[in-house]
Amino acid sequence: MSGKLFKIILTLLVGGIGGFLSSRFFLPPSSAENKVVEVEKREVVQENTILEEAINKNRKVVVGIKTEIGSGKNKKIINGSGLFVTSDGLIIALSSLISEKGNSYFYLEGADKPLTNYQVLKRDWKNNLALVKVKGDGFKTCGFSDFNNARLGEKVFLIGSIFKDGKNFKLVNSGIIKFFDKDYIHTNMAESEPLNGSFLFNIKGELVGISMVDDQGEVFAVPVNKIRSFIGF
Repeated sequence: MSGKLFKIILTLLVGGIGGFLSSRFFLPPSSAENKVVEVEKREVVQENTILEEAINKNRKVVVGIKTEIGSGKNKKIINGSGLFVTSDGLIIALSSLISEKGNSYFYLEGADKPLTNYQVLKRDWKNNLALVKVKGDGFKTCGFSDFNNARLGEKVFLIGSIFKDGKNFKLVNSGIIKFFDKDYIHTNMAESEPLNGSFLFNIKGELVGISMVDDQGEVFAVPVNKIRSFIGF
């Protein structure tokens, strides 16, 4: 009798364990698990959509800059980016991109020819900033973020201009703020392209800073509060 009872108990135990393993590893996930996955996918898609919209919104705010110094075999060319800060043609750029000894050309997306009529209004040599006025009106602009609201891990993206085979193209990258202090914002982005003077934005499309690339290819930026102070906004 005790042997039969033992067999019954053993059968129940084996069956219970088998049922648990089957439901754990072979049956499809529960509806609750499915909902979690669906929510996560939806959030990723939504974030990507917001990012794409912000990039498309700001791509015309960024202009390509080409500066030529000297002529003939001694000609030196410096390439970079600028950003419209007012609709009547004020552009912020790195001072090193606008040489006092050369001629600069400003390339707008969709324009047949670059803008060549400009004036350097002022420079900040310490922070490597220049404020330039080009002739024209009706230029696209963007909002400015509040540096006091910057957060570690905040999603950011950059837009810059590069020149390939004599043509100007926009280049984008995205990442997060890795750390920051009063002087610089450091990101986890890496770039092999010479993107000095590209611009860093948050996913709202607001300006976060003007970017540079160090010798290791890491992207960092002069924060927006210094740009505001320099421009007088």
